[in-house]
Amino acid sequence: MLDEAIRDYETGKWFRPFIDMVQGKRKQDARSPAIVRFVRDHVLVQGMSVLELGAGAGAQLRLVVQALDDMGGHANLTAVEAVPGWAEAGRRAMPDVKWLVADMTEVNIGSREIYDLVMLNDVHTCVHVSMYGYV
Repeated sequence: MLDEAIRDYETGKWFRPFIDMVQGKRKQDARSPAIVRFVRDHVLVQGMSVLELGAGAGAQLRLVVQALDDMGGHANLTAVEAVPGWAEAGRRAMPDVKWLVADMTEVNIGSREIYDLVMLNDVHTCVHVSMYGYV
């Protein structure tokens, strides 16, 4: 079922717009800047490491990275995305981010990786109980 969902994303109406957002060719909806503004003002500090699960093409992560760079820099950055085309677009747009193509519910990020901030933006619609055999 996950493979089917990935195919649906890669052929669906949001595949290209997500890539355009990370490349700066399309404006993000109002939620992303609002979320990043809140995180910047209340959570982020210079040197933080960030993990984003279900990163899409990385548009939200890119805004967070820019905010950290404005503060003086960041530590390790990792993005996990199951849709290969989005991960590849993110890798091209943000080569300093470690991109993992994986199911965020089963990914092995490494036993020595520690993150100050873990982001799960808009993923509640992507994890379905029926995908994992619990129904």
